[in-house]
Amino acid sequence: MNVRVDLVTDEQNLCGEAPLWDHRESCLFWVDQDNPGLFKYSPVENRVYTLDRSVQISGITLNRRGGLVAGGRNGLFIWDEDHTCRTILDTYEGMPLVFNDLIAGPGGRIYGGTLYWGESGMVKKGNLYRVEPDGTVEVEDEGMILSNGLAFSTDNRTLYFSDSGCRSIFSYDVNPESGGLSHRRVFASFFEDEGIPDGITADAEGFIWAALWYGGEIVRIDPDGDYEPGNVQLITRQENASRVRRPKRRTTA
Repeated sequence: MNVRVDLVTDEQNLCGEAPLWDHRESCLFWVDQDNPGLFKYSPVENRVYTLDRSVQISGITLNRRGGLVAGGRNGLFIWDEDHTCRTILDTYEGMPLVFNDLIAGPGGRIYGGTLYWGESGMVKKGNLYRVEPDGTVEVEDEGMILSNGLAFSTDNRTLYFSDSGCRSIFSYDVNPESGGLSHRRVFASFFEDEGIPDGITADAEGFIWAALWYGGEIVRIDPDGDYEPGNVQLITRQENASRVRRPKRRTTA
């Protein structure tokens, strides 16, 4: 597969996260998690807009009524273009919610994972939540070490979810009526020298693209969980220069 990599913009983000394409406006949103910022890139204008520097955001998805649904240290909220934020959910059974990545699913549901990390490492494990349009909240899975990217299959019947702390991407069956998740299994896992799965997305052919933090590359994984390490290498790091590429391998449990 021939892949072309282009530099869109260089905003010197400390931790660029959550790229989100808005088909309605033909623009790209993303955030800087560590130096709080929300950005928009317009390919037509070839211009970057800094939308907000006042709120910490880790994950975003589109809001049908305009603006974005965002998640971060202060829970889940609506971000509007007038820079107002309206909280949707900030606690669950008395526990503060610290969201990382999130995604909108069929029926307007929001799926998002929480994480609790401090300077010395993980404070406690997080959960994977489903939030209904009416505000109802369900815990879909528990015990996440470092919740990260989410993606739906092309038919919306499978949800993929990265737990970076496990070096794995998991998949779940999605109930088409309730949106509930079941049958968790390992979709792909990664060796220590390959990095850890962070952001993920799905393409029209049913493949999953995963960015490997510490690995300096992106891998494209077929629906059976097969991938070839190093197939889209974005950053050449000196410590990886002599790394032996493993053959294509199946990782599905």
